Amino acid sequence: MSKRILITPLDWGLGHATRCIPIIKELLHQNHQVMIASSGLALNLLKEEFPQLTFFQLPSYKATYARWLPLMLKVFWQSPFFFFVIRKEHAIVKQLVKDHRIDVVISDNRYGCYAKATKSIFITHQLTIQMPKGLVWLQSMINYVNHLLIKKFNACWVPDFPDQRLTGELTQ
Repeated sequence: MSKRILITPLDWGLGHATRCIPIIKELLHQNHQVMIASSGLALNLLKEEFPQLTFFQLPSYKATYARWLPLMLKVFWQSPFFFFVIRKEHAIVKQLVKDHRIDVVISDNRYGCYAKATKSIFITHQLTIQMPKGLVWLQSMINYVNHLLIKKFNACWVPDFPDQRLTGELTQ
């Protein structure tokens, strides 16, 4: 039976969007109706790849990087805005699920893209977030919050191999 599936890749570069391309192709091959919600370059790439699909705009995380600041510290600094975006995208996805009778939401690292009214799947390669040496003291708290956010989903897909982990300790 054909399902209505919403795919929501994160917009930090193109990695999340490109990881979703084979999933989208397989879902289309199985005759499911696929819709895509994202932002920025990720949304533009998927519009080029699948012009026949329906697209929705989500708020951008607008992640920025600094040359003089470690990545995790910069992410931590931006986290209040990220939590604002998570709440906003969650409200949008809830409305999309309702308005378009979506059966499944597949979120590639967008923590707010789930709805209790439907099956929601989270894709990540980072079950364990590794902090740099100077910030190891934050690791337990960061991973606790990460797991709380992932638990809002019905399932979590980890694109890795059980015997030969491509991402090392990140997928443990």
